[in-house]
Amino acid sequence: MPESSLKVRFARLGPVRPIVRPSGGPTTTIVLRHSPGAAGTVTISAALLLAGHGMSMLQAKRAIEAMLADGEAEIRLPCVPDADRLLQALREAGIDASIPDAGATSVTPP
Repeated sequence: MPESSLKVRFARLGPVRPIVRPSGGPTTTIVLRHSPGAAGTVTISAALLLAGHGMSMLQAKRAIEAMLADGEAEIRLPCVPDADRLLQALREAGIDASIPDAGATSVTPP
């Protein structure tokens, strides 16, 4: 009996990579801005970074879409153990990310 063509197609895609989420860290508000001077925005990498800090993939996708459509999006990430590292990784993905000033930043322990 021949194998199903759908099963063969999915076998070629390879294994699904899990999203590794940090175990702790404060909730942090981050502003994402589309950087017009960037060589290119790596939206999938950026969405995976956001999902890795507590957002669902759908929420991360919608945040990136909102940023691209409006030029800016403010998001709350539930778990950010190292904000500087996250901001640097988002910049490497072509997104100008920042944390609003201390008065507007919402940081709460997990």
